[in-house]
Amino acid sequence: MLDRGEVVMLPAPAAGGASARAVVRVGAPPDEIWTIVSDPAHLQAAASGVRSLTVTRDVTLPDGRREQHLSYVVRVGLSDVRYSVIRIYDFADGRMTWTLDTTADNDISATDGGFTLWPQPDGSTLFGYDIVVDSGRNLPRWILDHLTESGLKRFMRYVRDVAER
Repeated sequence: MLDRGEVVMLPAPAAGGASARAVVRVGAPPDEIWTIVSDPAHLQAAASGVRSLTVTRDVTLPDGRREQHLSYVVRVGLSDVRYSVIRIYDFADGRMTWTLDTTADNDISATDGGFTLWPQPDGSTLFGYDIVVDSGRNLPRWILDHLTESGLKRFMRYVRDVAER
């Protein structure tokens, strides 16, 4: 399945909220993928429910990592959900992690996750994605898991398709 460029779902991390984990082979080097996943325009284009996305901080840290603060407004059903995250890009280690920015006003209780890029000998990259979301709302777990998994797959397909153009 990976050789065909399909998004492969993996056992999700244990969490209190909805969670998902997946990997996809992208026919491009890590630098191409980093360009896409760190660009707010691509982040918004990749997710149909994102109504707005604002970068509130974007700095290079003394150790060379990049810190990016993002504020989202996402349409979920009939409601707009607002939340902010802090992303830390460690390009040298092939990882990006995020967590909920608890200093901001958020309509969700928690979110954590990240990307991992594994360069392959043939020039492609394995792109891994983990996400955990606690909506803080009384919704059935299967609905939350479905929304989380479908959003993850859509984002990974978008990144793969743009990187391979």
